[in-house]
Amino acid sequence: MPSGTLVIISSNISQMAYNENHTITTRLSYTETVVATCFYAFISLTAVFGNLLVMVAVKTTRNLQFTSNYLLANLALADFLQGALSLPLRLYELLKSGLNLRAFCPIAIPVSIVFGGTSNLNILFISVERLVAIRWPYLYYTHVTTRRVVALILTGWVSMVFVAILPAVGWGGIQPQTVHVKFCRFPTFLTEKYITLLYLFIHVVPITVVIFLYSFLLRISCSHVGRIHAQEVSIGKKHSSTSLESQSARRVDLKNSTNKQCLSQKIRKTARQVKAMKTVSVVVGFFIILVAPIVAIDVIEMLGGPKAPMSVIKVTVCMIYANQSVNVFIYAGFNSDYRKAFKRIISNVLTFVLNLITNK
Repeated sequence: MPSGTLVIISSNISQMAYNENHTITTRLSYTETVVATCFYAFISLTAVFGNLLVMVAVKTTRNLQFTSNYLLANLALADFLQGALSLPLRLYELLKSGLNLRAFCPIAIPVSIVFGGTSNLNILFISVERLVAIRWPYLYYTHVTTRRVVALILTGWVSMVFVAILPAVGWGGIQPQTVHVKFCRFPTFLTEKYITLLYLFIHVVPITVVIFLYSFLLRISCSHVGRIHAQEVSIGKKHSSTSLESQSARRVDLKNSTNKQCLSQKIRKTARQVKAMKTVSVVVGFFIILVAPIVAIDVIEMLGGPKAPMSVIKVTVCMIYANQSVNVFIYAGFNSDYRKAFKRIISNVLTFVLNLITNK
């Protein structure tokens, strides 16, 4: 066989292999885009409507209008805005072909920092509020007022806006070293010093403090409930062993009945605090699970470690955005007051829509 024919055959085989690999890569890329688009769309819709439901529940339900739930409502607001603004920007980045990421990412990243950072700081505020409520109840009911909670909430928002705009005004931002930017990532557009301070402020400090506080608070709450239950059982035994025929027995019975009512109120009050703390504990747990992977990847990369595959990075980014939509399911699953409020709101909305359709 002539050598020229061998060259042509070899060239054709190489071209066929290239076409096959290119086709497989294109299909994988298309599948990845479709999956990511569906995921982001689902998370965005869930975050918007779910957190809106939380805010309406707190606004319209008297049983939910206390300090912890004001902070939870602010957490829902941050997650709502993340779903309404940050996730659509991420979808636009994913679907818009030929998008100039060098111009787009410096806008999308600060938006994500403001809402994500405010959400994290708010979890820290809730943890401190729970500590004061359970450890120093008198101090809590005397000094933790609605006005001060609102001031704390505003402080969190203002501080995160200030931190997020620093790269835009000249500190913390960098131009990407790579020619083609494929993804909006912090290490690509932000300096290591800025990312380090940012992560300390919105990740490391909140997570560390929250873990310490909740391990402490769970022990205190269980101890309080156990002591109150022991007192109630003790009074019940004394009541059963006292003769009710004499006048003194009736006075003891009345006194014991009053004590039992006081203890029952204490138990209900403590149970309410424990219920609120349990709900927030689950919120914090999911926050750590979903946020920690991307933080670890960025830190390892900044320290000169190996870079994670792009597919892993995209999955961890999806996880951190998923954190914005899980809280509504936690509220519904761990707090009966929220469940009742959600059912009432949804029922009212459905009734309104049906009446609107019927009238037409």
